[in-house]
Amino acid sequence: MVVSILLVKADRQRAQQTGMSPLCKSSPKLAMSILRRMTAVIIGLLDDLLRHLVYS
Repeated sequence: MVVSILLVKADRQRAQQTGMSPLCKSSPKLAMSILRRMTAVIIGLLDDLLRHLVYS
C-alpha cells in the first residue's frame, strides 16, 4: 500500500512538472496494477538470468 501511495505521488509530481494530467489520478488500484506488472517482468527477467547462469 505504501508503494502505491509513492507511485501516485511520483505520478502527480511528474504531471506538475510536465504540465500533463496524472496517469494514476489518485487511484491506488491503478498504481498497484502497474506495480504488479512491473514486478512480474522483473521476476521473469531474473528467472531467465538465473537459468542462463546455472545452465551455461
